[in-house]
Amino acid sequence: ATHQSAQALTLYALGLVTFAWVKVAAQAFYAQQDTRTPVIAATCSMLLNIVLNFALVRPFGFQGLAFATSVSFAVNALLLLFLLRRRLGNLLHLGDYGVFAKMAAATVGAAGACYWTHLAVTARLDPGNAAALAAILLAVLAFALVYAVLCWLFRIGELDHITDMLRRRVSR
Repeated sequence: ATHQSAQALTLYALGLVTFAWVKVAAQAFYAQQDTRTPVIAATCSMLLNIVLNFALVRPFGFQGLAFATSVSFAVNALLLLFLLRRRLGNLLHLGDYGVFAKMAAATVGAAGACYWTHLAVTARLDPGNAAALAAILLAVLAFALVYAVLCWLFRIGELDHITDMLRRRVSR
């Protein structure tokens, strides 16, 4: 069951970035008093999800359902971003691509640390629920620490916003 849950979560994780893009793009439409466009895009995405569910569940089982959900989120995000760009023009400046590249590099490095930490912990612990939980918790901690350090090394300015927000919250 743990292995199957991990498979499904891996396929759902593919859609996390596009899920965030949908949330941001929808808010941009709402800020312009346009609630119709995000609803139409979400409806198209939902219909695509239903079609993909039927198409993928038989050959791939529950993994097909998870993948269909990720694909439909990606289509929803791309549709919203396309429509937003048509309405507002270019959404990114040239400097934004450098920040995205740095964040992608930090994510890849942190994902590697997460993966290797999980392998190292599971190799040293007896199999069981407690060991699996410890491996996951340590892997997530490794990801967070390595990502923060790499963002700091790459001088990603968004890290400053997060640390300032955390400082304000702690000082309350």
